Amino acid sequence: MTPEQVFSIVNLIATAAWVALVILPGRRWVTGIVTSTVVPLLFAIVYVAIVATTFGRTPGGFSTLAGVATLFSNPWALLAGWIHYLAFDLLIGTWETRADWEAWHTDPKFQETREQLRGLETRSSEEWWHEVITDLRRDTASRQAA
Repeated sequence: MTPEQVFSIVNLIATAAWVALVILPGRRWVTGIVTSTVVPLLFAIVYVAIVATTFGRTPGGFSTLAGVATLFSNPWALLAGWIHYLAFDLLIGTWETRADWEAWHTDPKFQETREQLRGLETRSSEEWWHEVITDLRRDTASRQAA
């Protein structure tokens, strides 16, 4: 495989993980397994394979900015850096999502809204959609006349 092919694959995997994280943030299988374990572990395996076969065989290093630039002039080394970034970015996103989800569900305002919605589900509907639209039109017409 070429660095471009691996780059395309890891980007596709990272995008799929982020989509799952955005669409299903409260699902434990997303934040507890997919985005916090499976995908980062896959990225770590690819990263280690690239580092084991690339570093020490390419010029450059981490002691100066020029050394890092030289090191990252190798597409494989640059890809390793990108995969490292993707893995940590996803882990931080998962951590923040999990914390936000838990904070949101313990917020008193959320609990109040949940109870209001539960009350709407349990009581019988007193109005039909066309009555609501008619009332809205009456309200609008009376405001315009005033």
